Amino acid sequence: MDKLFQLQEHAYHLYKVTNQLSKLQNDNWSLASDWLNLGSSIESINIITESYDESIMFCGPSIEYENAKSKVLEKFTKELSVFNFFWGAFETIIKIINPPKVPNNLKKRRNTIDDCILFLKNDYPIIKFPATYNELLTDLKKLILKDPQHQDININKVFNNLYSDNSGQALLLIRIIRNDFAHGTHSLPEPDDWSYADKFTVTDSIKKINLSSRLVLITIQMCLISLFKDQKVEVLEWNTGEYTNLIKKLYTLHLENASKINFGLFYKN
Repeated sequence: MDKLFQLQEHAYHLYKVTNQLSKLQNDNWSLASDWLNLGSSIESINIITESYDESIMFCGPSIEYENAKSKVLEKFTKELSVFNFFWGAFETIIKIINPPKVPNNLKKRRNTIDDCILFLKNDYPIIKFPATYNELLTDLKKLILKDPQHQDININKVFNNLYSDNSGQALLLIRIIRNDFAHGTHSLPEPDDWSYADKFTVTDSIKKINLSSRLVLITIQMCLISLFKDQKVEVLEWNTGEYTNLIKKLYTLHLENASKINFGLFYKN
């Protein structure tokens, strides 16, 4: 697999692009760039469970458990906070794009996420998806199948619709995960040594959110490629001070060592 930037550095690079769009296009892009910048800037979160329970000091195992739980939740909450800011940026970008609505004959109870999924299916112009998209999507599927919280999800059924293709499959899955968090139905991880969920570890829980965040960022890149595919837009490379084509920048923005690509060979007919 190509070497990726660390997640939050990836987001920072995307922030730098969307921030330039606010100057080149309209100010609404600054809303999305602000959310990306905030998500990329979170260093740590401090959690102390049961900090108001003085009686816990008299029970050694309870203190040990709560200390372990606090450390787990610090990692988990940081990942969840980062994800929420990236998702906020994504929803802002959907509003800016304002894609056509999914027709009733394809889905009756649609929302803006469905509209974005159809937009990608119809408008994403490049034969290949950005590097690592398919591999990351496969990893997310495996974690969802492994997670007891999602045992009722039939992934093939989720993907079985007329308004999406592979470009929207990440969104179809991440929407389920995001809704669980938004509606308070997603349980919080327990320290592995104290948990009965032997098959789904704390590492799995954190990785599931991390993968979701990564795929949201790459999907934003795909949305921007689809939106600007027919426009000659250039953005400034902040490391070199030179201008580069927006589409080429977006296609490899998440990679540390991106090779040059002949896009003439990759565009759909």
